[in-house]
Amino acid sequence: MTRKIIPCKELKFCECGCGEQIPIHDSRGRSKRFKNYHYARVQPVREFTPEWRHKLSLAHTGRRHWNWKGGRGKHSGGYMRVWTRNGRILEHRYVWEKYYKACLLEWADVHHINHNKTDNRVENLLAIMNWQHPTLHKKYKKCKGGCGTLLQDSDKDDICFYCYMDS
Repeated sequence: MTRKIIPCKELKFCECGCGEQIPIHDSRGRSKRFKNYHYARVQPVREFTPEWRHKLSLAHTGRRHWNWKGGRGKHSGGYMRVWTRNGRILEHRYVWEKYYKACLLEWADVHHINHNKTDNRVENLLAIMNWQHPTLHKKYKKCKGGCGTLLQDSDKDDICFYCYMDS
């Protein structure tokens, strides 16, 4: 497809007030009002008062922000975090507190029974004291062959069957 070039013979003055003459139409036949980049001269410079800045900051926060993803995100430790009225909180603690209508204190932990940090179903969560939490994880040990398979602590070998066969 070829473009149709329209010759511009008629001129008019730029509407910004600079006094320069411009063609009435551009090369595509659209009417022109300003010389290139002169439209910015017409718009008044707005003074941003503190009240206006505060309104702007509130207009693009939370759910109103263009990049809002539902209030959930992944924590660097692999846990899911959610936004609440009080800020960000780990989702498994939030789910447990809402379901049992209780407040977890700082010395309480919520254990994921299936060891999946993103599975925050209530039936998968167990609230325990933080000194009890390591004992739940001592029942298993990781394979030292490099695959990361969980082995029972009672196993005498430190590597799983598959890593043993590969070596």
